[in-house]
Amino acid sequence: MKQMIKFEVKRMLRNPGFYIAMMIGLLISVVHWIVWVLPAARGMDKYMSLDFALLYPPNLYNSWICEGNNMYSYLYLLILPILVTLPYAATFFSDVNDHLIEFICTRADKREYFYAKFTAVFLSGGIVSCVPLIFNILLCMAVVPTIKPQAAASTSNMVPKGSFSALLFTHPAVYVAISLIVIFLFSGALAAFALNVAFYSNHIFTVLLTPLVLNVFLSALFQLLNLQSWEPSNFINPAYSSPRMIPFVVETAVLLIITGWEFIYRGRQEDIC
Repeated sequence: MKQMIKFEVKRMLRNPGFYIAMMIGLLISVVHWIVWVLPAARGMDKYMSLDFALLYPPNLYNSWICEGNNMYSYLYLLILPILVTLPYAATFFSDVNDHLIEFICTRADKREYFYAKFTAVFLSGGIVSCVPLIFNILLCMAVVPTIKPQAAASTSNMVPKGSFSALLFTHPAVYVAISLIVIFLFSGALAAFALNVAFYSNHIFTVLLTPLVLNVFLSALFQLLNLQSWEPSNFINPAYSSPRMIPFVVETAVLLIITGWEFIYRGRQEDIC
């Protein structure tokens, strides 16, 4: 099993889609830093030279891309369902149509192949979604101070009812870490969801775009039901100020259970290799 997982992970790292998705995410992060963070950092000289007793300085936790309502955060979360499928989610479809799966299954157990493929696709989605965000955080740390945000300063959208809101003001690094884990897990689940589509579609673009369609459908559905916290783009957003952990846990668990069971169980039953 370990050897098969290593094999699939190596294939993932050799896939051009992995680096294309990574570069798109990094580009958005860098543009945000240049347009949004650098001007604030340049204003630090003015802040230090004048007596702004009631003005809290810009800091890491209200400057990084996912903390605040800025167009770059919105854009990143909007295209995230596409980014997470580009690295590796369509390779099962390619393996079947190129008959590569037959070659693999003659040298490895069929069950191990499906477990390894599911694991590699999940990891690819999580890695591609979080690495650009971590890079953005590092860029911000280089130019703005890493000090705790203050609730009285009104520099954050977070309110007391928000999930882990107290952590943002007491242990902000822990809050950011939890937010990245949330994004990693849901992104991995979205990427894995694309695996099942290969059973039903003859077109690779359908496999790549289905997570985006699912994301839009869920957002529209919960918007109509007035359940905004259940919209994926909201509960994975660290700046969202309403309770979001229950929607995240439920939707991520449902995606992983349905996708994992169908892909691995059906994959073992289907005569595809």
